[in-house]
Amino acid sequence: MGPLISETETPKLPAWLSVDFRPRATQGEGTMPDEFETLVNLAKRAEMTPEQSEEQRRSFAFGNTRLENARVTREMINEQAADLKSRHEDDA
Repeated sequence: MGPLISETETPKLPAWLSVDFRPRATQGEGTMPDEFETLVNLAKRAEMTPEQSEEQRRSFAFGNTRLENARVTREMINEQAADLKSRHEDDA
């Protein structure tokens, strides 16, 4: 499975899913726009396949590692993930 978003691509939401994050005058401090709250609630109920979960794990590892070291690539993350998986299978 390839990356859901490339390293250089800026994710774009479809128009029907776009959210205005600007605060509304009627909202109190510390509240989120209704549209954003709806998206958060939908995300909480989302179920991922094992493949999607693994891709999310690798994406998280890439993003956090890349913050510390700009030379890190997705390929490096994928290689390390495969190595860890094979070590785990050898231990089982």
